[in-house]
Amino acid sequence: PLKEGDLVLLIQPDTKINTWPLARIQSIIYGRDGKCRTVEIKTSTGVFKHPVNVLIPLELDTPPQSIQT
Repeated sequence: PLKEGDLVLLIQPDTKINTWPLARIQSIIYGRDGKCRTVEIKTSTGVFKHPVNVLIPLELDTPPQSIQT
């Protein structure tokens, strides 16, 4: 399940996979049936709304809060 703060790849069918932009989920928009249908994502170029079927969630070994630099 997707949640706010998750890192995702945004599928763009007319471009090569290695150029798909990274995005972070800002908020989740639920449909009338109570299921997640759309999310608001933030990319390097702005904030957009996209359906969840064009997103690929990325798994991180360590939660973002615990990464130390």
